[in-house]
Amino acid sequence: MKTELGNYFVENTAGMDGEPSIWVAGASYGNSRWDLAATFSGQTNGDFSTVLDTSGIALQSVVYDGTGAEAYIRFKHKAWAFSGGFNYYLPTFDENEGLAKDFTLQYVVLGAEYHPGRYAYLYAEGRLDDSITANGLDGLDVLTVGLRIDVDRLYTRKFVHEPWKW
Repeated sequence: MKTELGNYFVENTAGMDGEPSIWVAGASYGNSRWDLAATFSGQTNGDFSTVLDTSGIALQSVVYDGTGAEAYIRFKHKAWAFSGGFNYYLPTFDENEGLAKDFTLQYVVLGAEYHPGRYAYLYAEGRLDDSITANGLDGLDVLTVGLRIDVDRLYTRKFVHEPWKW
């Protein structure tokens, strides 16, 4: 992907030294039991973070380059599904741009689902984060637990496809 930006943005944005360009290569596979996917990507002038400027008072956006990889796997068995994956991204930048020198994105995600019926399921997913943010802060571990009810799948037939057949 290539984008053309005005000279004003290129010349007046910290870290930006040209037009953005991004490339991605990926593959996926799926069947009734397994879903697998992986990508590898890189970009030039294609990502940014907001950090304190050198005065320590104002915020500024800093553009940087980087490469990354991510993968996902999911196994389905009867009413259960288990998933996992990772995301790794290594930004490259000049140290005088205001970004933390150990800035990186790296985490693992693990999850499980239970489908007691056709229109709802329970899930839990956790992220174990070992990232360092652009501001030098540790990434946050997250746990999400929930119940999903697909109401649209329950009532679509009655309201959209055959409203006269109640």
